[in-house]
Amino acid sequence: AMGEAAGVPIEPPPQQRLLDVTCALPPVIGAAVPGAGGYDAVFALIKDSAEARAAVAAAWEGWAEGAATVTPLPIRCCPQGVVQHVTLPT
Repeated sequence: AMGEAAGVPIEPPPQQRLLDVTCALPPVIGAAVPGAGGYDAVFALIKDSAEARAAVAAAWEGWAEGAATVTPLPIRCCPQGVVQHVTLPT
């Protein structure tokens, strides 16, 4: 309702179609529109392998619907947890 009132859908139809294609890939655990939606981002949780990353990247890089483009930004969790890189003054 809020997205409709603002004229910016939470999960726009083009993003839903991209998520449907993404979720159909075998290495994908799940995919969604983060935050408030509005055409700016999607994410996918995948199995951690080169093949999985390549499958999602190929699907996203080849995506073309209207003027929309998708640029994969691969990120991983740090196995070390929280790491302090800079000592702040006390």
